[in-house]
Amino acid sequence: MALTRNFLKSMGLTDEQVSAIIENHTDTVEGLKKERDTLKAAADSVEALTRERDEYKDKLSKAGDAAKVQADFDAFRQQVEKEKTHTRKMQAYDALLKDAGVARDSFRQTLCKTADMEKIELDDKGAVKDAEALKERIRADYADFIGTVHNDPTPPINPPSSGGKTFTAEQIRGMSAEEINKNWEAVSKTLASMK
Repeated sequence: MALTRNFLKSMGLTDEQVSAIIENHTDTVEGLKKERDTLKAAADSVEALTRERDEYKDKLSKAGDAAKVQADFDAFRQQVEKEKTHTRKMQAYDALLKDAGVARDSFRQTLCKTADMEKIELDDKGAVKDAEALKERIRADYADFIGTVHNDPTPPINPPSSGGKTFTAEQIRGMSAEEINKNWEAVSKTLASMK
C-alpha cells in the first residue's frame, strides 16, 4: 500500500500534517535509495574484487606451473650435460687404455665400466689430464690385460695342391687350353711322369 496524500486525508489529517508526513516520508525513501545504491555499488565492487582475486590466483597457479616446468627443464638439461660429459670421459679413457697397451676392446670396455669417471678430468682438448702418469698406473695395475707384441716372421704361403690328381696323355690331348691352364699343376705332373 502506497502512502499518498489522499490516503492521509482520508485518515482525517490536516493539509499541514499530510505535507509534513509526505516530506518526511520522501526524505526517508531518498535516504533508503541512497543507502541501497551505496550497498549495491559495494556489492558490485566485491564481485569485481572477487573476479580480480580469482584471476590473480589463476595467474599465480600458472606461474607456479611455469616455475615447475622451468625447474624440470633445468634438471633435464643438467642430466643431459652430465651424460655427455660421462660419454666424453669414457671415450677419452678408452683411448688412454688403448694407448697404454690394452688392445682388446672387451678388456677396455670392462676397465671403462669399472673406472670412477667422476675422478677423471679432461683438458680443454678433451683428453685425459695427466695422461702419462695415468698410463703408467694402468700398465702397472692392469698388466694382465696388456698384451705383448711378437715380431715372428710371416710363414711362407704354399698354394693349395691339386690333391694328387693326374691325367692320361689321351685326356690331356682332349683338353682345351683353358682346361689345361685350370689344371696346370696336375697336367705338368702327368707330363713330367711321362718322360
